[in-house]
Amino acid sequence: MAVRQTSANLKAQVGQLLIIGFDGTALTRRLQALLEQVQPAGIILFARNIVNAQQTHKLIGDCRGVLKTPMFCCVDMEGGQVDRLRDVIGPTPSAADVFATGDPQLFRRHGELVGQSCRAVGLNVDLAPVVDLAFPISQKVMGSRSVSIDPRQTALYAGKFLAGLRSKGVFGAIKHFPGLGEASLDSHVKLPKINKSWKRL
Repeated sequence: MAVRQTSANLKAQVGQLLIIGFDGTALTRRLQALLEQVQPAGIILFARNIVNAQQTHKLIGDCRGVLKTPMFCCVDMEGGQVDRLRDVIGPTPSAADVFATGDPQLFRRHGELVGQSCRAVGLNVDLAPVVDLAFPISQKVMGSRSVSIDPRQTALYAGKFLAGLRSKGVFGAIKHFPGLGEASLDSHVKLPKINKSWKRL
């Protein structure tokens, strides 16, 4: 009996380390069975899961009803190139466009707008902002997702954006670690290589 309890506890603890992504726009029997068995810490939605506000809100609520603990409901919502809610709520400006204003109040307002959009459909975690530095060599991959080559300026934007998210009840998660750096390939597709000495890295 003690062994079974330990095994059950371990399974529950492992589940709480996971955020699950899936195909589809509704809670299917298969997805429900997976969520019931794993009991993850949360789910992540991509464009493939999002049709409109009502559908997205229902999908999140249905998933939430299966889990025994409060659920993290995550999305990549940066604005610009990475805007999962573009077709639901309307386009959101990119981080680079907002940063180009030079106005820290607008950096925070950017976070507020994104947070408001997330909360409107039931999302509570935004996997943003990007803190990769805007190296010229990586710009063809990062585009308007990175804001500055200066780490202090990047941190300023990120801090204000996170404060804006938080004011709307949404957790932020800065990314990427270790970051693309001065690589010119998209790491989703190929393995980038950076030919630098350890000291320069």
